[in-house]
Amino acid sequence: MIDPAAIGVEKLHRLLGARLISTDRARFCVWAPTHQRAWVVLEALDEPVPMTRLESGFHLVEIDGVTHGEL
Repeated sequence: MIDPAAIGVEKLHRLLGARLISTDRARFCVWAPTHQRAWVVLEALDEPVPMTRLESGFHLVEIDGVTHGEL
């Protein structure tokens, strides 16, 4: 995964939030530097999915089986 801190501010909008990266895979990215943990919660998933925290304060996860209508 790409560390959002490594790209320019002008390109952050391409990574932040929920984005489909294929027809059945989504990437979730939030900036929460004061939090040690973050999760993605979707109705289509049985349980919350933990995100990976980067030293830069961003939290990322890519989830298989997520489609456009579930974001």
